[in-house]
Amino acid sequence: MPQLSVIKYDCVKCGFILGPFYQSQDQEIKPGTCPECQSNGPFELNMEQVSILLLHLEQCKFYSWF
Repeated sequence: MPQLSVIKYDCVKCGFILGPFYQSQDQEIKPGTCPECQSNGPFELNMEQVSILLLHLEQCKFYSWF
């Protein structure tokens, strides 16, 4: 079964958080432009937001068992 990842990026130029983006193991999704400043990047993976999303998804899986 393919694994789906939920990720967010930071625009390095203005600090805007882009996403969430949903990607599979074999397909990397990257933003093209920042909707806030219209920059073409660079963009960095926002690890804090990714961790929060993963924790939330795990909690949803846990509660779906009840």
